[in-house]
Amino acid sequence: MSTENNSNKPCEPLHGPSSTPGALLGMLVCPLCKGPLSVHFGQNAQGNPEKTHLLCAADQLAFPIHDGIPIMLPEQALPLSALHLPSNHV
Repeated sequence: MSTENNSNKPCEPLHGPSSTPGALLGMLVCPLCKGPLSVHFGQNAQGNPEKTHLLCAADQLAFPIHDGIPIMLPEQALPLSALHLPSNHV
């Protein structure tokens, strides 16, 4: 899986070898339903792509990533609607 992001693919599935600095991201599942997650890319202060959330399509939740650390606490998750994602990117 490529670590590069382009504007046409703001989300990336977590399948196969992990492309993230923390190689354990590929092993993570949703803490609620144990389903697969995908990575959402946002932009950092310099305008560069950055992994900002792990998305669960089944539960419609976005788990934040802070300083490269995924926060997998359900009470910290946002509804996917808060990210204003196109429906085909989850």
